[in-house]
Amino acid sequence: TAELVEAIFTEFDFGVDKVMNQNFNVNYNPRWFSWMTQTFKYSSGFNYNFSNVNTNEKSSSLQLTKGFNVNIQPSALANKIYDPKRQQLQQRKTVSPPPSRRRLGGDEDQPPEGEQDEKSEDEEGDSKQQQKDQQNGSGPSPIAAMNPLKLVWKFFNAWKSIGLDYQVRDNYSYFNIDDIPSLEHQLGFNTDPAVGTDTSFGKIPRLPAIKNSKTLSGNLNFDIIQNLTSSFKYNYAEDLTDNNQLKTENISTSYFFTGDDPDNNSQSWNQLVPDWQFRLSGLEKLFFFQKYANSVQLEHARNGKANETSRYDDAGKTKTNWGYSNNYSPLLGLNVNTKWGVSGNIRFNKSSNFTYSATGGDNKAFRSGFDVTLSYSKSTGFSIPLPFLKNKKLKNEMQFSLNVSKTSDVTFARRPGLEENKFIEQENNQSFKFKPSVTYRFSQKVNGSMFFEYSSNQTKRSGKYSFFEFGINVNIAIR
Repeated sequence: TAELVEAIFTEFDFGVDKVMNQNFNVNYNPRWFSWMTQTFKYSSGFNYNFSNVNTNEKSSSLQLTKGFNVNIQPSALANKIYDPKRQQLQQRKTVSPPPSRRRLGGDEDQPPEGEQDEKSEDEEGDSKQQQKDQQNGSGPSPIAAMNPLKLVWKFFNAWKSIGLDYQVRDNYSYFNIDDIPSLEHQLGFNTDPAVGTDTSFGKIPRLPAIKNSKTLSGNLNFDIIQNLTSSFKYNYAEDLTDNNQLKTENISTSYFFTGDDPDNNSQSWNQLVPDWQFRLSGLEKLFFFQKYANSVQLEHARNGKANETSRYDDAGKTKTNWGYSNNYSPLLGLNVNTKWGVSGNIRFNKSSNFTYSATGGDNKAFRSGFDVTLSYSKSTGFSIPLPFLKNKKLKNEMQFSLNVSKTSDVTFARRPGLEENKFIEQENNQSFKFKPSVTYRFSQKVNGSMFFEYSSNQTKRSGKYSFFEFGINVNIAIR
């Protein structure tokens, strides 16, 4: 023990390092413009493990992350260049009449009689000329009255935000190393650990496990017209894995398609279409909604994806599995808040999914349906007219909800040599649910609920079955 303490204080020798964890992070957030933000990130995580002293088992891993993010607000830039409200305010100040001049006696200062006569004659002449121009149709030109700055402002003010994010993530794992990797490797500046391979105790040399990932995402928020907003998103991801001489690649990207077989009807522009979402508000001012609703909103959204898995061998790259999906969630959605306190949501959804295999096993699935949700709540109170309770007031609350949904799921399969290589229906499931429920809160300690549910399901294999369910719950808190 004395020798160990002496080695620590004289030679700074703390023994053999068995476990080492180290993190290194750098973030840079410059503010070059008020209408644009950007972030640069770099991080490395290093781990070293001396797992078995008897057999000299050593390994290390390194995780690297490099990223760049930028967000631009064209609307903020447009208001920096030209602000219509500020321009109108300046014009009002310019047009406003000058303050009246007063004499020492308190009377307003009047211009000389001759000057006043000349001024009135000029104003009368200008007025007659303006009337004459209006009659002849020779007033100021509408094109000349258009402000080009205002047109530019209207265009850029509709672009609320534009974002771009790019990330690179690399993972490196090394096995049977004979020493601690260099500091340059620990910080992520060099992927080579700069150490040798330990083959003692019959160890077999093992190649490192490497995974390289790249992700790219972009988004755009745009106001098409007043009360109609839109957002677009695009995603791309790529993973390349090399582990024990097995090299695979996974690619995922935003994708759009139509039809029943996207693999045979693919176009080059399909992978360039982003996901989208549209939201239209203010419908309570139109049609019959204004009599019954405080707010009405309509929405539509779609997201699609294409996936591809490949492997690498001596022959090169071979695609093994791939697929496509389209999700309209919702295909059409309606959100309503009525004037008597009822809130309702109606959503129609639709999705399709296709998977393909190089061995010939292809599948496709379709799902569609709708959901209707209604809710209403009301809070009241009453007093108990008893002397010993001193007219204590009790608060109660009632909540009513109704959920109705219907879903259809259909799956198909295609196998080589069967039915002329066509998709054959495998499953067909139909479901329906109707569930009203009421929750009543008598006080903070006493509450209860009651519900009723009817559900039905119909499948291709087992046919149709349905069930009814009814329940009452009472909760009493004793403290």
